Amino acid sequence: MGLNLAFHSVWPLFVCVGILLVLARSPLLAGADPPPSDRTPRVATLDGLRGFLALAVVFHHVGIYHNYMLAERWTFPPSRVYSLLGATGVSLFFMITGYLFWGRLLRTRGRPDWFSLYAGRLFRIGPLYLVAVGAMLLIVFCLTWPTLEVAPRQLAAQLASWLSLGVDSREPDVNGYAQTFSLLAGVTWSLQFEWFFYASLPVLALAARRRWHLAFAASGVPVCLVAAHFAPLDQHDWLVCVALFASGMAAASMQAKRKGLGLPDAVASALVVLLIALAVSIPDHPYSVTSVVLLATAFHLIVSGSTLFGLLVSRAARRLGDISYGIYLLQGLFLAAVFRPASLKEAALASPLAYWSLALAATVLLVLAACVAHTLVERPGIKLGRYVTEMLKRSAARGESEQLPVPGGARR
Repeated sequence: MGLNLAFHSVWPLFVCVGILLVLARSPLLAGADPPPSDRTPRVATLDGLRGFLALAVVFHHVGIYHNYMLAERWTFPPSRVYSLLGATGVSLFFMITGYLFWGRLLRTRGRPDWFSLYAGRLFRIGPLYLVAVGAMLLIVFCLTWPTLEVAPRQLAAQLASWLSLGVDSREPDVNGYAQTFSLLAGVTWSLQFEWFFYASLPVLALAARRRWHLAFAASGVPVCLVAAHFAPLDQHDWLVCVALFASGMAAASMQAKRKGLGLPDAVASALVVLLIALAVSIPDHPYSVTSVVLLATAFHLIVSGSTLFGLLVSRAARRLGDISYGIYLLQGLFLAAVFRPASLKEAALASPLAYWSLALAATVLLVLAACVAHTLVERPGIKLGRYVTEMLKRSAARGESEQLPVPGGARR
């Protein structure tokens, strides 16, 4: 009995991911491997997880594109799985952020090198973001040139919003081009929540210095979820996202307190698969209380060492994890490239086979481009950030030494 293929069938997702894993293991993606000189502390299972989370968001948008091509409306697809995939990926990304940076506060007893932390974030997020937004703006102006559809001041405000590195999440249309955000698949909104969390770290550091840091982090999850249940719709997502960060923080505090479950990897991996399967099939809407609870439990198992039967620590998964930011940011450009040209759009709408073939082509090209971007943009950006940080620190140290008093009341 053959498998039925429809526009929102689930099994093509697994076929595509399998092919991408084969690609990631090949020499074509060897450039994603970290250089031997990179001694940054890493959590192997999280490195592997990131790639799958980015792909979850990509295939969520693959699910959206069918209706978008039909009616030019960016809405959730009719499939529950494809509707929830994106939220699942973003939710676990937020947990990873909470886990890593709260863990950093715990290790430094709430006194990290703040300048290095924020400079590192700026040079990690900024360069590839500007490349992605620059490509989007180039497309917009090529399509709208030479007409100026809005007043110059309004255009400047639109550009400023897009160039804010995600701090401003309004994603406005640029120069009258409808649904400009769709060229990047609307992914930049999540960066505002990331920046919000980074901005809160100095306050959170006060709690990280206390022995009750686990109680503080863990209590944030139910408090925010209960508040979200009763909050107006415009505040619901903010509260749920805070709960997601708190879930990651709680996992870091539990590790610091050495409160792990200690399950065998096979058992923990089976539970993770079950929990994630439930998270993408049971909730009625994204970012629900049910999904947060399911994903937070799965996340704790993963940071405690669950490898998903070895998949998360495989070379392919870790390579995809290293280039996951590029996969996440650049996906809209490649989906637009295969689904928007008239001839390709007509073919994609004509049959599910053509639709999924184009989706596979887009994701293969996306992964290759993300690897190139990681090598040529992300890695040099990180290196530049470290160089700038070191230079500014040296300059500040020299300035302080010149102000030291010397005998006789003079100054150096």
